[in-house]
Amino acid sequence: DLIAADLLRDGVPFFTGQSAGVYQSIYVAIPGTGHIVEVLGDWYLPALPPCHVRFSSIDQFCSPKRRRRLRASAPPLPSLDLGVAYSPGDADTNKTTMAGADPRAAIDFAVRYLGGSPVQQHRGPMADGPCTTLAWAEWPDSHEWHVVRYDTADWVSSDGLRPAVPFNVSQLAEYVEALRDLTHGTYDQWLDHREVLSVGNLTELARVLRGDGVPFAVRSRPDEGTCSLLVDLPRNGLAVEVVSRVFDGAWLARRCAANEFDLC
Repeated sequence: DLIAADLLRDGVPFFTGQSAGVYQSIYVAIPGTGHIVEVLGDWYLPALPPCHVRFSSIDQFCSPKRRRRLRASAPPLPSLDLGVAYSPGDADTNKTTMAGADPRAAIDFAVRYLGGSPVQQHRGPMADGPCTTLAWAEWPDSHEWHVVRYDTADWVSSDGLRPAVPFNVSQLAEYVEALRDLTHGTYDQWLDHREVLSVGNLTELARVLRGDGVPFAVRSRPDEGTCSLLVDLPRNGLAVEVVSRVFDGAWLARRCAANEFDLC
């Protein structure tokens, strides 16, 4: 409530959701970036102007129920068996939410290569069709990805915003995928917007990606003693940087030494 009061005092635009009379989260834009930060937590502020309140996630995504999928030892993907039941708020901590043209493809990649475990949504039949498509992954440190394709919020198409806004989410993904060339280590400007994951040793990931023919770029920061692999989430045009201080494989060590981050 203190954050909301400060935003109201300074005239900073934000919105929130409401459930059972309690506000849930604050969504606010970072000026000049077009990016949104969600500040999690239940709060209440008397006489909050209604322009700051949107539909709650229960209304937006049809039903809040979901379950976690169990991991299986057999590669490449975990079992589809369902595990422990969760209450609506359990997934809403320490997460990155991103718009994706193909949420399931993003999560499949995270599970196969990035150490994530899938979380199965159960938000009713509308959540996998006319309402929206949701996909989640969770890591051992409880960090989560929430990848969303929300076609009914495609204002680019429904409001006729082209050509001023040339792409909706799907078209932007196609555009980025077409220009991206990680096979040759090319750094495109869209890579500046990426998720960053830290791992203990980068060598095994590089070996698996090479073995499966998955394109990736290598960049190092010698002053920090780190090296990174930059990968693309297929069919989404979304980028992930996997960074580590350990990259002791002979092939990877050579590539890291030869490819320093150089923003010039």
